[in-house]
Amino acid sequence: IEGSNGSGALFKAAAAARRGFGLDEPDAVRVLLDAFNPRCAPPWTVAELRRAVKSAARRGRLPIGSLASAPLQRRTA
Repeated sequence: IEGSNGSGALFKAAAAARRGFGLDEPDAVRVLLDAFNPRCAPPWTVAELRRAVKSAARRGRLPIGSLASAPLQRRTA
């Protein structure tokens, strides 16, 4: 939701897709567009998603591929 640190959430999601799962740029953008963006109000533009993915590739701290083999952890309230 606008005004609720959406850019921080977008960066984390982009870093997870691009670095954590090791997706290439087009695939990372597609994942954000399909899975992340529908929950955003207002939704991000494709250009904004691309910028976030590029930024996450440069500045993200997750090791490449580190989430691809990590066991799934569920959040509890």
